[in-house]
Amino acid sequence: MESVHNKIPFFVLDSENIGQVILSDIFKELKINTNIKQNTFCILPSINHGRSVAIFVDKYKWILIKGAGWNYGGPLVYKCKKDSELIFGLCGKKDALREIAVSKKISEFSDEFPIVFDYKLLRDYLKSDEYSFLDNLRYADGNLIEPVLLFTSVRCPYRVADLCFFTDKEKEDIINNFVLPFFHISRKEYISKFAYLLGKRTAILHSHDFLNDTLEYSNVTLLAEIIDYELFTVPNIPFLDGSFGLELKDERREKEILYGAEIVLKLSYLLHEGINLFECYKLFLKGYMEINPRFIEENKSIKEIEEGKKFVL
Repeated sequence: MESVHNKIPFFVLDSENIGQVILSDIFKELKINTNIKQNTFCILPSINHGRSVAIFVDKYKWILIKGAGWNYGGPLVYKCKKDSELIFGLCGKKDALREIAVSKKISEFSDEFPIVFDYKLLRDYLKSDEYSFLDNLRYADGNLIEPVLLFTSVRCPYRVADLCFFTDKEKEDIINNFVLPFFHISRKEYISKFAYLLGKRTAILHSHDFLNDTLEYSNVTLLAEIIDYELFTVPNIPFLDGSFGLELKDERREKEILYGAEIVLKLSYLLHEGINLFECYKLFLKGYMEINPRFIEENKSIKEIEEGKKFVL
């Protein structure tokens, strides 16, 4: 597959600290114009995006680039001594290949999810000796990292958690001028629309035994796109340690539904609407039931929550 950099123009404002040195050097390697003084095309929406940036293609088409260096400041790359597989700022090749494989499986049964479509080895861009340390960079267990840039196509660069870092004026600008025009809805319809879509998309995954233990507001966009497939448990696609992690499927579905309702709750409060959690649960289940009604109908605990009787799973 042709790499994304052959198709998409990359721009970055000089004043922005995007992807620290690694990504800025990639721009230089590609001989990209970095002197644009208006219209930010490469953005770091908030510090919620630790190792990712968003590249503008069109209003509702963006490319997320994962693995371009730690965006929080400090070291570009940090090896975690506590967790052998955790390297801040980078994305390993094996992780990238698994995420692409999961995305391909999802695309076989639905077109409602972001597509992870390509990767590129960092050293294919960063050829100077200054970055030779990347060649032998290893996890704590001794395995090579082989750091890559991972490319994902999304409609929205903003995640729900990003709203924590915006002013009220900035929030309203994004919702009114970006989100609502996409859905062609009014402001008062937004939370219900978001909850419905998130519930529906979660049910699509569940109906194919795809489980997502990282369903949280930092991994869902304001258009209710579920992103970051790195830790999805998927039939026939093992984790790097060879395990599949498909135990307790029904219990994890219950938990994921609750996580979904919690995301709706957080979104409502970040937009100063403050919907009750029971109501968020009902809004989420409305979309979920459209795809996977049997699981809800046969689950006594979920029905009791939906009916507002008790909140115990």
